[in-house]
Amino acid sequence: MTTAGTDKGGNQFLRLRPKAIVPVSIDLRLLPLNGSLYINEQLAVPFLVINKGAAGSNMTVTISDDQNFARTNTSLEYTLQPGQIASGEFSLHAGGTVGLTSTVTVSASASAATGDDFQYDIVIVSTEERVVREEDNTIPVCNITALTGSCDVTMLDPCVCSQYKWSGTAEIQDDGFGLYLVTASVKTTGTFRHDPFSLGYNGTLSAAITSDCCKALTYITVVDLASNTGQCVFDLAPGLTQPVDSCKPTTQTPNYWSQDRVVIVAAAGGAGLLVVVILIAIVVVVIRGNQKMKTVD
Repeated sequence: MTTAGTDKGGNQFLRLRPKAIVPVSIDLRLLPLNGSLYINEQLAVPFLVINKGAAGSNMTVTISDDQNFARTNTSLEYTLQPGQIASGEFSLHAGGTVGLTSTVTVSASASAATGDDFQYDIVIVSTEERVVREEDNTIPVCNITALTGSCDVTMLDPCVCSQYKWSGTAEIQDDGFGLYLVTASVKTTGTFRHDPFSLGYNGTLSAAITSDCCKALTYITVVDLASNTGQCVFDLAPGLTQPVDSCKPTTQTPNYWSQDRVVIVAAAGGAGLLVVVILIAIVVVVIRGNQKMKTVD
């Protein structure tokens, strides 16, 4: 007769045999359940049983539950020598009702020369409805439909690249959970617009993008609700590398002592010296002339 009660700590217990508790030579272990008990499906209840006695023994493992989920093969027999281990499993069969809870008891008894041994373990299960979770592995599609303009190596110069414009259009679509986000990398160097959409939209969107040769490599990035990501790549300068440096206008302070100016100054200095020499010669001639005139008088 089964006896139920509560110990001093408030823990519930279930006693299956009204006998004094004595050490046993059998070890029964329930293994973790692999899943849940879904309606109209089966669930395996795996276990291990070990002969820990000093002699060989016939062991019987049984299963029972209060909802009659264990309907077939409710008893298994094993003959184990000392230290031997046997593994097995029972099956629970759920009906079509959700939310039924059952206390499942697996017990093992051993018959050895020393007498009867008994051990049990309990697991509680409830019936559930299996929910099939959908997966979305579909990458959103972004196709370029038109592209106008190009950027050659001279147009990539940071000082002039903003003068050369380009534009493009694209079509965007997702066949999975639907669209979540559509962005472009043009930032402040151009414009980007697309048709409005709500989260989870599965139709087709049109998008338009413009920029200049300062942004010759640009992406439209499309993300869906499952985080799958697709891209359009607008490459206006295939095979060319955008300069890293920004435009830096150069200013140079005039060098007044350049070679040309030194030559001019030197030439000017020589001419001045020549004029002085000529003036001195004229003065000397005038003075001598005056001296001669005084002598004659």
